[in-house]
Amino acid sequence: MTDAKPHSSGCTRIMERREIRTLSDKERNTYFSAIKQLQSGAAPTVYDSYVSLHWKMANSTHGFPEFLPWHRAFILDFERTLQKIDASIVLPYWDWTYDSQAPELAPIWRSDWYGGNGRPGDNCVTDGQWADWRPFYPQPHCLHRNWDGNNTMSAYYSPEITRYLQTTAQLYDDFRVRLEAPPHAQVHNSIGGEMPTMFSPNDPVFYLHHAYIDKAWSEWQALSPRNARAYDGTNADGTPAKLSSPLTGLPYRVSDVIDIGQLCYTYIPFPGTHDSDEDGAPIAHSTPPPSDAVWNGTSPNAFERQNLYKLRAPILLLDSVILMNQQIVGEVRRLEALLRVAIDEFNSLPGYISPAALINRPDFVKRLSGTDKDPAAGHSSYSVPSTTHTATATATADPGREIGRPSGMREKADVRVSKPDADPANNGASRVAAKSF
Repeated sequence: MTDAKPHSSGCTRIMERREIRTLSDKERNTYFSAIKQLQSGAAPTVYDSYVSLHWKMANSTHGFPEFLPWHRAFILDFERTLQKIDASIVLPYWDWTYDSQAPELAPIWRSDWYGGNGRPGDNCVTDGQWADWRPFYPQPHCLHRNWDGNNTMSAYYSPEITRYLQTTAQLYDDFRVRLEAPPHAQVHNSIGGEMPTMFSPNDPVFYLHHAYIDKAWSEWQALSPRNARAYDGTNADGTPAKLSSPLTGLPYRVSDVIDIGQLCYTYIPFPGTHDSDEDGAPIAHSTPPPSDAVWNGTSPNAFERQNLYKLRAPILLLDSVILMNQQIVGEVRRLEALLRVAIDEFNSLPGYISPAALINRPDFVKRLSGTDKDPAAGHSSYSVPSTTHTATATATADPGREIGRPSGMREKADVRVSKPDADPANNGASRVAAKSF
């Protein structure tokens, strides 16, 4: 492991972690090339060693306060190892909240980026930068992905939900619990393959995902001076969680990684989900739904792709998944209900359209309208539903509009849009086998 402790002499530069789609082709390819170098040579490789560490430390670093600082140190060490190959590399993140309503549309699945879903039969990924990837743990195999909707993925939680969690959690461990499951776990689960296992770093998309999780924590820390160094809860061994607590299997303490400024990096917001409290933008509720809130099922279900304007309700995590991650089923179920109620409330706001809404995705609108016969991602296709009415949809190609603000008008397309489903089905638990993340 490299030294992930703060630089005592100060930072010679502040590294800017950016959303992966905002990198230049050169920057992305440099990053991909360095990862491949870590996986070169005799197995187990340097890259494999990170997978092994994540797996061995899993019982203490998931479902407990360590989750956020441990993964911060883990991905920082990975970044610094890549920088030994090329000092210009800065770890990117994937803002999956922007892609939350149809995750299969995310550009990361392009055939020249991370590749798409695994092939039928063995779930081996056969395109993208990792088509020839051979993970070593738990035994040598091809890189596996198994999307939970076959050629699609179930919806993730939207930008509003991340912001909602950040602004309603008063204590560190409250925020950690709410972020770790359901939102963090949902991404692992829907991608499938390597991701819903403790060997999840086998898939390089792991680092994009956890950089976003780290970004979300850093934003919560920045909300108030009280949050900046907040750390509480109970460790896996039953001791109180403190800044002086050691990080399991790493030569650091929580205090070593509590401040990203001292670690010499920052996050550049992604324009697609950049938010603002100005002009009454409905970023979060002033009063959260009650803890015993019951979801009434008015939002579209997680696999529906016909409603262009509403946020979808993600599927429930399996009990066995929750338990394997040392979380409490009842607690997670209450969180899921609370978040579904919040989604319903956002959907009921007059005139409000989320930046993640499919109407803001020209690529998706073109597919529905039949004007795009060659989807850019190439991993899924859509047909116009049989029960539809004709509507004129205005799509925005501007991912920079702020949450709650009117979108900039960029192009119009006549789209056949299905009528809203008042009683969506298929909002049950995921079909992914019970594994831990």
